[in-house]
Order: sequence, then structure tokens, then C-alpha cells
Amino acid sequence: LRVARWDGSAWRDHGNGGTSGNTVAGSLTSSGTISSFSPFTLSSSTSENPLPINLVDFSAVAADGTVDVTWTTASETNNDYFVVEASKDAREFNEVATVDGAGNSNAMLSYQIKDSNPFAGVSYYRLKQVDFNGEFTYSEIQAVNTPTLWQNEIIVSPNPVVGTANVLLDPVLYQNPNIEIRDLQGRIVKNIGRIEIKGFNQVQVDMTDMKAGLYFVYVQEAGRVAVSRVIRN
Repeated sequence: LRVARWDGSAWRDHGNGGTSGNTVAGSLTSSGTISSFSPFTLSSSTSENPLPINLVDFSAVAADGTVDVTWTTASETNNDYFVVEASKDAREFNEVATVDGAGNSNAMLSYQIKDSNPFAGVSYYRLKQVDFNGEFTYSEIQAVNTPTLWQNEIIVSPNPVVGTANVLLDPVLYQNPNIEIRDLQGRIVKNIGRIEIKGFNQVQVDMTDMKAGLYFVYVQEAGRVAVSRVIRN
């Protein structure tokens, strides 16, 4: 085994300065000094200890309430499929998606999936690679912070709305708010009034009598104001 570094165009062999552990877990130290830093991986100089994949990178990034998971391989050997897994505590992982591997490849390949139902707050992702013979390996774990449901304090759905809009409120911040709908000029076009929030923290607003266009839902209580735009189709 060798330490390999991707220099942007090819894998560079940084040698084997020593190993520890066993075939299940251990460490490998490069030989010589490395002054340039970029993606690193384990590589093999012979066919006696082939690696299933050379993983260039693996990342998980929060985006608009979802999580984009991407990874790139420089080569694949007998690679059947990948499994993207997620966890709330970095101990118990659940399957998010399964993606077919390339089998055998020496080309740079990129993969991507979207987790449309991520955990709120900090969660953890890892990549499981499975060979055709059933053996598997894991990537390093990536942490991602997904904004909570109440990041914007109020949520209007569906949006755009045809008839009735559901206004969901942060139950910590609002218990007895005043709700208004205003037009682009800031004029009140519908005054829902003060509502006592109970149970599901949801208020239904009838917009069937309103003209099509862009409006703003204003929620006010104890000096706090939250605004969410809504489109009436």
C-alpha cells in the first residue's frame, strides 16, 4: 500500500513509510516530506492488495431544507454499489439512498444524491461502498447543519395558494399573535386578527376572495414581527 495524492491531473505516489494495525483498521504513513496538500487516499502498487475505489472526495452540504451529498472516485474495482447513510448521533445510521457503482473504471466519476428529508439541526453522513462479493468499506463521516423548521419563524403552505393557505407558527415565539395580509404597498387587505394558537400551531387563512398576485403575511406579537410572502394564483 502507498499514500497517494491527487495533484489536479494525476495521482502521485508518496510511498509507504510505515504501517500499523491490521486489515480491518490501522494507519499508513507516507515516506518523505509532502509540501502540497490536496485529496489523499490509499493506493496499491501491485495487484496483491487492490482497493475497491479511490475516493477523491465526499461531502454533504445543506441547501434549502435538503442536503446535497456528492462524491467523486478516481478509479473503481469490482464496485457494485454505494449506500448513503445518515445519522443524528454519528452512531446509529439509516440508509438514505443506494446508487449503482461503475464496476470497474479508471476514469474520474462523480455522483450526487439529494436527501429531501434530512434531520433538523446537526446530523452526520457517510458513504458505504459495497463490492460484488458483498464486502464493504466506509468513508469518513461528514457533519452537516440543516436549519430547523422554524428558521424563518413562520411557514406558509401551499405557496402559491389557490384557496386556503396554512400558516404554521413557531410555538415558542407565538401563542396569541395578530395576523394580517398586506399587498406590495403595505396596505392591509385582510385582517385575520388576534389568534390564540393551540395544538398544531396552524392557522388557516381563506384567500379565495383575493385577487391573484403577491402578498405578505404579517405575524405580530409582543413587539416581534415575522413576515412571509405568499403568491395567490
